[in-house]
Amino acid sequence: MKKLISGLIVLFFCVSLIGCMNEEEKNKILENMSAEYYENGKLAVSVVDKYIDLEIDASEAETKLKTIHERLEKENITTNEEHLVYSCILSLYFSFSMTSLNDKNGLFDFNEESDIKDSRNKLASGLGIPER
Repeated sequence: MKKLISGLIVLFFCVSLIGCMNEEEKNKILENMSAEYYENGKLAVSVVDKYIDLEIDASEAETKLKTIHERLEKENITTNEEHLVYSCILSLYFSFSMTSLNDKNGLFDFNEESDIKDSRNKLASGLGIPER
């Protein structure tokens, strides 16, 4: 019984420390970019994850990323971190545009999955989100 209680206490402290590190990491990221860029970047990662998990198709992902991109076009880029977010979202939008066009016409020969995943992971890394 003592081992079980000790194990639960250790587990509680580990989870508490992980929670603190995540909040600290988020605060550090937010020091270098506006909440608008951070939230839209997270949203873009979520869109790509849904595509990778086959919950949405390329056309729907393209539409969602276009909306995110247009929202950020109205914002001023003030830091390198915001530029990274903007560039990655633009790259993802372009990749999904090419994927949608290729699905319809078969005109292009490029490794869409690799390009999409690389851009997703670069964006996620800049936002403190785990890579896939």
